[in-house]
Amino acid sequence: MGASLVEALRQGTQGAAYDGALLGRRWGFRLEEITFPVIYLWHGELDKEVPVSMGREMTEKLGQCKATFYPGEGHISVIVNHAQDIVRALN
Repeated sequence: MGASLVEALRQGTQGAAYDGALLGRRWGFRLEEITFPVIYLWHGELDKEVPVSMGREMTEKLGQCKATFYPGEGHISVIVNHAQDIVRALN
């Protein structure tokens, strides 16, 4: 993940800033309008970047969402500590 972050920022921070601006404004649709057969969400309950309350709210609005909330996990540790479970679910 460190190498990925270095590569993402190699040409500057403009891309990351643009992503942040996009994520921070209205998306032009409501979550309830998404009609996809299955949506997976994995969220650490100790996430300081995206509060778990946001994950729970999204889960409620996405009726087809299969959510897993991990107590004791943060923003990145979910991917690090549960990668096999995530990949298994996506196969």
